[in-house]
Amino acid sequence: MSSYSLPVVLVRRITKIGILLALLLFGLERCTTLNIAPPAFLKLHALGDAPILKDLEGTARYAVFYIGDPYQAFITYDPKGDFFLTQGREVQKFDNRGRKTFAFPMTGESELPRASHFIVTREAVYDLSRSQPLPEPVVQVINGDEDRNYGFESWYKIYFDAYARADRVIQADFLPGLHKQPSFMRIDGKWVLFYTSTSNPSLDVDHLRGVTIKGFPPKMDRTILLKDPARGRYAAGIRGPGNDGKSLPEAALNYRPLGQLERLRFDKTYVSEYFAYTPIPALLAGPAWHRLEIGDEEMTFRETGVREIFGPFESRLSWYILPEPYSAKTAVSFLAFRPSNNIDTEGSDGLYIIRPLAGDLD
Repeated sequence: MSSYSLPVVLVRRITKIGILLALLLFGLERCTTLNIAPPAFLKLHALGDAPILKDLEGTARYAVFYIGDPYQAFITYDPKGDFFLTQGREVQKFDNRGRKTFAFPMTGESELPRASHFIVTREAVYDLSRSQPLPEPVVQVINGDEDRNYGFESWYKIYFDAYARADRVIQADFLPGLHKQPSFMRIDGKWVLFYTSTSNPSLDVDHLRGVTIKGFPPKMDRTILLKDPARGRYAAGIRGPGNDGKSLPEAALNYRPLGQLERLRFDKTYVSEYFAYTPIPALLAGPAWHRLEIGDEEMTFRETGVREIFGPFESRLSWYILPEPYSAKTAVSFLAFRPSNNIDTEGSDGLYIIRPLAGDLD
C-alpha cells in the first residue's frame, strides 16, 4: 500500500501563500473600512430595524428617556432621601422610580459640591433633599476680603468655634470672584459662609473626593456615585486618569451588574482620524448594534462605534448603576453615550435614564 505526499517545497509555498493571505485579510480588516470579519455577515436581517439610541423606547417593563447632554456624566444617589441627582447644564432630581421632580439651572455662580445634595452660591444654599428646594440665604460672610487673610492660628480658632456650633458643614470648591475656598456652615438654622485661604496647609482639593479640610470633615449626608462595573468607571463628571476611584469610599462597595450590554455588530464605514501627517488611518468608525439585557427584558439599538486600527472596539457607552445594597431599593439606572469630539454620530449623544414602567409614571 503506497501513500502520496506533496513535495516539501510545494508545502512551504502553500504555507507562505496562506500566511500572506491571512496577513492581507487581517490588514484589510484592521486598517480599512472593508468589513470582512465574520460578524459583519451575521444578524443583518434581525438588526435592520433596530432604532438608534435616541429613538429607543424600551421594553414592556422598562422605559428609556433622554435627560440631557452633559460633558461627562455626573450621577449620584442619596441613600437617606432615596433619590438621584444628575448634573449638566442643570442639576436634575429623580425619585426612586425615575420620575423627575426638580431641576435647577447651573451657572458659573453655582456649585453642587462633591458627595452632597446641596447647591451653593455666594448668596444662598438650596437643600435638594426637600420636596421643593428654596433658597436659604447666607446671612454672614467671614474672611471674605480679597486683599486680606486670617493668619493660620486666627483662622483655626474662628473656624473651630464655628464648626463646633454648626449642624451642617458643606465644603465647596472655588466660587468665582474670590480666590479662596468657601465652606457653608448652618448655625442655629442660619447659613454662614466661611472663606479659607488657598495657601492654608489644612486644605486639600481632589478632583474626585472634592474639598477636604484636615480635622474638619463635612457634616452632611453623603451621596453615592453610580458606576459602570463593566468599564470600571464612576459617573464622576470627569475623564482621564483617576476616574477609577480607588481613593473613594465607593471603592469598598459592590456594584453588581443589573444585566449585560453587549455589541452585536460593528460596520466600519469611514475613517475618523489619521495618524499625524500621514494618509494612514488611525481610527475607524461606523454604525454599531448593541443589546441591553435586564433580566429577561431585551432592547436592541444602534449608534456610532469606533476602533483604533490595532485596538479594541469602543462603543463610548456607559451603563451606570447603584451598588449593593441600594440596588435592591430601586431598578433605576442610567445609560450615557459620550463620543469624542471628532466622531460623527447619529445624534444620540447624551445621558438617558432607564426606569421601571408603572402606571403612575405617565
